[in-house]
Amino acid sequence: MRLARLTQRKQFLAAAEHGRRFRSSSFTVQVRDAAAEEGREGEEARGLRLGLTASRKTGNAVKRNRIRRRLRAAAAKALADQADRPCDVVVIARTEVL
Repeated sequence: MRLARLTQRKQFLAAAEHGRRFRSSSFTVQVRDAAAEEGREGEEARGLRLGLTASRKTGNAVKRNRIRRRLRAAAAKALADQADRPCDVVVIARTEVL
């Protein structure tokens, strides 16, 4: 199963501004429920969209890409039954993910 992706900066910022935040030692998750709000900007709220962020603080390009690959695979398994729920999920990685 492939999740839809967040691609634009304004989508990430909307999740950060209007969403709920959950923290752990390895990553931070921001969830914006599109059904509870006025809908996404100019879009119809259809299903779950995933955005991944790994800043340069987490390591070089090889490490950042490895982090994103692992998080994408874990999210696909964990969120498979939630794919039809209209929300945006942003995962901000920390170095401890590796």
